[in-house]
Amino acid sequence: LTNTIQVTWNGREAIDYIHDSLNEDNEQGKPWPDLILLDINMPEMNGFEFLDEYLKVDTHGKVIKIVMLTSSIDRNDIETSKQYPIHGYITKPLTPEKLQNAVNDLI
Repeated sequence: LTNTIQVTWNGREAIDYIHDSLNEDNEQGKPWPDLILLDINMPEMNGFEFLDEYLKVDTHGKVIKIVMLTSSIDRNDIETSKQYPIHGYITKPLTPEKLQNAVNDLI
């Protein structure tokens, strides 16, 4: 078992990473992510667009826990996030306490 943090810079890179990790010919050995900290405001593909694409992926029963980590306190964003299979909504700045609470909720 290895603990790895993988950073992607936008939603498109994250979707590509997920597809690559599902590929049986995964030459780079990309591990399946257990947790995604997802921002709403990202270039190229925002967090909600990412979630729309993620829901189309056949994950073969594998589950990724997704926590929104965003600066948005907009009520519309919070309500929209509830329409998706996310496991939490954390507002920035991220503090050790917020992260610990989110992890505790996932365990």
